[in-house]
Amino acid sequence: LGLFVSLLLPLRPSFSENEKRELASFPSFSLSSLLDGSFFRGIDAWFSDTFPFRDAMISANEKIEILYNTNTEGLYGENKLEGARLVSNKGLENEKHFELPIDGFFLGIGHKPNSDIFKKWVKLDDNGYIMTGGKSTSTGHAGVFAAGDVADPNYRQAITAAASGCRAALDAEKYLKTL
Repeated sequence: LGLFVSLLLPLRPSFSENEKRELASFPSFSLSSLLDGSFFRGIDAWFSDTFPFRDAMISANEKIEILYNTNTEGLYGENKLEGARLVSNKGLENEKHFELPIDGFFLGIGHKPNSDIFKKWVKLDDNGYIMTGGKSTSTGHAGVFAAGDVADPNYRQAITAAASGCRAALDAEKYLKTL
């Protein structure tokens, strides 16, 4: 693993131009990070972002067209997906609506948590995630708990969010018993 890592680190960018996001950095190693498992969670995130030359390979593939500053307005088709209605540069002077024939569609919802609505009441980190206390889902305000994608910058998947929601429900139950 050490040789593999030392070969990949110099080749790996820290930012994905295609996904417009920072890539996971190699986790720092310590005995405590090894024992509490955080090193292995960090390695998992780093490794999933560390495919050598991934952006160059995506850009070089003539079957992939990258549409920057473009939003999907809708999908169309009779008995199957036939295309997407798109808008580029939405809200700008050069806004353009167009249709693109497709037979498959993958929707990436982005990497910014939808937490701005709560920033008046709970503390957010620099990336917009609601801050919670350690392994608890408590936000530091009595009776207010956060779970799932708005509070978990590491995993963000639906099943993890569901488990996190269960944790929040159990924390809320404990809180209610104290009233």
